[in-house]
Amino acid sequence: MKLEVNSFTHDNIHQFKSESSSSVPPQWLQVLLNETFFMPCLVHVSQKKNEKNVLCLECCISLCSHCLLLHPSHHLLQVRRYVYQDVLRLGEAQKLVDCSFVQPYIANRAKVLFLKQRPILNRQFRGGGSGNNCITCERTLQDRFFFCSISCKVHEMVKIAQTKVETINQQYDLKWEKIFIRSCLDSDEKRRITTPNSVLEMPIPLLTSYGRNYHTTSLSDHCSRRKRVPHRSPLY
Repeated sequence: MKLEVNSFTHDNIHQFKSESSSSVPPQWLQVLLNETFFMPCLVHVSQKKNEKNVLCLECCISLCSHCLLLHPSHHLLQVRRYVYQDVLRLGEAQKLVDCSFVQPYIANRAKVLFLKQRPILNRQFRGGGSGNNCITCERTLQDRFFFCSISCKVHEMVKIAQTKVETINQQYDLKWEKIFIRSCLDSDEKRRITTPNSVLEMPIPLLTSYGRNYHTTSLSDHCSRRKRVPHRSPLY
């Protein structure tokens, strides 16, 4: 099947471009990395050549050649096979994702990139050879390459982006913690300062049973009142 990918040259292809600094890959990329391609299409089970090897970037679903009639104006990405593994052509993939430092391979005179991490069955492909290994899965690579597949690079980029987000959140929390502590210290300092009115305010005067002011009546007056001889009026 020959699939036209001329739609990648449209001006609105930037909406599908995956940013390396994003901590969450776009939905179409998540589907691309988790989908099992080259499986029979359940909609066209009775049709020939019904393997699903196309991804609709707008609908985020895998399609077979018979499903393409329902997506005439959508952006489509074809998945190919190389040594029994899913691959993308470098020219098509680099318009959607940052493919730098991903090791390419030659298939049918075209450069391709492995889509997913490949199983390592032999120890010589892990941590050996030239000493240059994939950062994610440790598969042996050629010099100047850091990843063996698109999936390995996306996994590493997401981890780095999440680390940056966590660092920013920690700095943000630390900043507000300092502001909160400073506000508490300022509030305690204000409580220690008393106003003159609170110190100079006089209590409400109380009246004794004799009608005198309790605060103006001295203790000696009360004592002397009992010791003095009572004055009586004369009888004549």
